Amino acid sequence: THLYSVTAAVLAGAMLERGVRRLAVVSAAPVGDRSVHRLPQRALLPVLHAVFGATYRDMTRMEAALARRPELDWVSLRPPYLRDGPPRGRYRTHPDRPPRAATSMTTGDLATALLDAVTDPPPWHVAWVT
Repeated sequence: THLYSVTAAVLAGAMLERGVRRLAVVSAAPVGDRSVHRLPQRALLPVLHAVFGATYRDMTRMEAALARRPELDWVSLRPPYLRDGPPRGRYRTHPDRPPRAATSMTTGDLATALLDAVTDPPPWHVAWVT
């Protein structure tokens, strides 16, 4: 699986050619340091990595590739399980660990978070969102 890393690299190159610096991408809550998760979620991570491990590794490559592009203003949002639905009007982000009780969010709230990240970029590159 190379969809995330290749797409991010192509987008970053095209954006910079046109003078666009801000990029918000979607990753996943299980990507990154497993120790930042609370115990209930941490217990589920091996199962998730067994099923979706190739995708999570590619998301890790995507974030690493973006980190090597200092000329970009980028953020990678790591949502938990996504439920199809309109925005509920609120979401939470945290740069160091998943927010407490971060088990799911709607696709509408993730879309809002992505738009907010592009229009008012956070001071960090990676954030858990719920």
